[in-house]
Amino acid sequence: MLGTHLYANPEIDVQGNAISITDGALATYTSNNTNFGIVNIGNNMSNIFSIKNTGAGSLTVTSMSITGVNAPEFTFVTPPAFPFTVAASASQTFQVQFTPTGAGTRNALITINNNDLNESVYDFAIEG
Repeated sequence: MLGTHLYANPEIDVQGNAISITDGALATYTSNNTNFGIVNIGNNMSNIFSIKNTGAGSLTVTSMSITGVNAPEFTFVTPPAFPFTVAASASQTFQVQFTPTGAGTRNALITINNNDLNESVYDFAIEG
């Protein structure tokens, strides 16, 4: 049957504070946890994100990374072992900690590699 396999596809939806973060988003907001706000040098702030699978098939996350000029100031707190699977209608949380080492706005990019057919490289900006 043509198209039957489409119903078993995974669909990734990354959220911060129960608000979806658009794949490829470069703007950051405190409301969805992508903007960590003002944090004093040497202190830290942690935000929690959720990888939701809104599709019918199993979502497999093969890797996650933080890149960019200020990437070392953002770290995953107890990252899950890769690869990991998120069942249909389930979710997996992860935490990111921001520890600024300098003054001014600090920027990075989170990338989540997965088996979603149209968002297999899901990325979004974070800043503090």
